[in-house]
Amino acid sequence: MADFAPALDYVLNFEDSQRSYASNPDCGGFAIAGINSNAWPEDYAAVAAVPQAKRGAAVASFYESKFWDALNIGAVSAQDVANRVLDMSVNAGPRTGTRLLQQAANTLGCTLTVDGVMGPASITVVNALDPQALLTAYREARAAHYNKIVAANPANQKYLAVWLQRAEA
Repeated sequence: MADFAPALDYVLNFEDSQRSYASNPDCGGFAIAGINSNAWPEDYAAVAAVPQAKRGAAVASFYESKFWDALNIGAVSAQDVANRVLDMSVNAGPRTGTRLLQQAANTLGCTLTVDGVMGPASITVVNALDPQALLTAYREARAAHYNKIVAANPANQKYLAVWLQRAEA
């Protein structure tokens, strides 16, 4: 089973690389370490109410409960895969990371239902696959997802280079 702490560290390298836990403008609202005030208003407010120097624990608790535990990412045995599933779920919304993982597994010959739920079938299949092959397929699925967003809304082109860099990491 994967560990939460290194996965959180991986995500924070993108969401708050300095670990400042400051409130910054983000997508028409504000964000603290990626916790967006528009997407997660109550959670953002709770983290913002904590003194900035002590927000690390509140941020970790948010990501652990809303993503790691809720999506059952810890059941993935390969840490590198779990890191990226958490990252994609944070970046693109809960369950999207799992849905793209299921799609990636299917490109490797599996037949998972792509539902965004890390249930027993998904866990068994994902954990049986070669982690490096799965990571390659997952990176491709992430890139395709970002390209699809831009194709549907060209105004998002300004984000594509950063998204693709994140997908390839």
